[in-house]
Amino acid sequence: MASEKKLHVLIVDDSRALRAPLRHVLETIGFVVEEAESGEAALEFLCTTIPDAILLDVTMPGMGGFAACKKIRAAETTKYLPVLIITSLGDLESINKAYQAGATDFITKPINWDLIGYRIRYMVRASRDFIELQKTKEALDQLNLELEQRVEQRTQELEAAIKKLKMTQVKLVESEKLASLGEMVAGIAHEVNTPLGISVTSISLLNEKVNELAELSAGNQLKRPQFEAFLETSKEAVQLLNNNLKRAVEMIKSFKQVSADQLSEQSRRFDLKSYLEEIVFNLKPAIKKTRLQTSIDCPEKLTIHTYPGILFQLMTIFIMNSIIHGYEPNEEGTLSITVEPAGDNIILRYQDTGKGIPPENIKKVFDPFFTTRRGSGSTGLGLNIAYSRVTQTLGGSIKCESTVGKGVTFTIIFPKECSAKEAGHHEK
Repeated sequence: MASEKKLHVLIVDDSRALRAPLRHVLETIGFVVEEAESGEAALEFLCTTIPDAILLDVTMPGMGGFAACKKIRAAETTKYLPVLIITSLGDLESINKAYQAGATDFITKPINWDLIGYRIRYMVRASRDFIELQKTKEALDQLNLELEQRVEQRTQELEAAIKKLKMTQVKLVESEKLASLGEMVAGIAHEVNTPLGISVTSISLLNEKVNELAELSAGNQLKRPQFEAFLETSKEAVQLLNNNLKRAVEMIKSFKQVSADQLSEQSRRFDLKSYLEEIVFNLKPAIKKTRLQTSIDCPEKLTIHTYPGILFQLMTIFIMNSIIHGYEPNEEGTLSITVEPAGDNIILRYQDTGKGIPPENIKKVFDPFFTTRRGSGSTGLGLNIAYSRVTQTLGGSIKCESTVGKGVTFTIIFPKECSAKEAGHHEK
């Protein structure tokens, strides 16, 4: 006890007869004592010095003890200062007034001199504990506030990041669509060039023969065998011209439908087998550069109502992935598309007979930016886009299975009929 810092006490009482013996007792048991003879004097003292406790009499001229206690509690520097009210009033109303004014404790006159020191020390110790708890609470409140602000800030940053990611995803989808359309345009242009070239050759030959016939006719040298030969040549040229122009028209018509589906992304009703054939037909230029064969196994007259442009995008991703990743140059193989109705759903399987995917990569194939050919220009976004399109737009599921050396299978399950709500949402 001797090593402890002495407690500093302020006695506030207008009666010197009480202050003197109280001071003597407290100093005897180790307190440092200051005195003030009024509430006003006590408040003035507190402007420069903060004691460990105040002993405050209730009844004093001018500012009484209750009023002084309220002032003490109102000041920031003394709001937690222990105040022991000394009163000769022991009734319940006076006690309530003491606590309402902010008293820490009260003691009635006559004072028990043997206990006063213990009461003060206990009051100071309890007050200090309360102050520590209060500081801890304030620190926790501040931490909670900062945490809430950080959470709010992080939430806003996360929402902004998600919004940016969604915008990026939309741009990537559009980029992939335009890239596939670009490849298809180049391929179709090459394919259409063949029948158009034959048509131009046929017209040139026919024009040449017409000019020869006109010269013979003008010189009265046209003979029946020559005319018959001209008719035969003309017939063959017209037939060749007709066949090749029809072929070119079919190619362009197919391309127009597929490209319109890609760009508009509107749902519509269509025959699934015919559309899958159109998709493969439009990808034929890329497939022709390989030694790969294609097959489509789909029931006839299977009509569905969904998003044909997305089906085209999916098949393009799968087929181009097989061509780029599944086979070595000039390696033979088969790309198969199988369709199976299953109640209200369609089960569509795409399968190749290529290299396959190692088991450790199967779970990563739908992750964004996952690719085993980063140095070859692959972005690793194709299958991630396929996953998003199937699950978010078609309202279906997609699964990848593979055995190394035996190829890969993608199984897509989606509704035959997209709901009116889904159609309205995606057509906006």
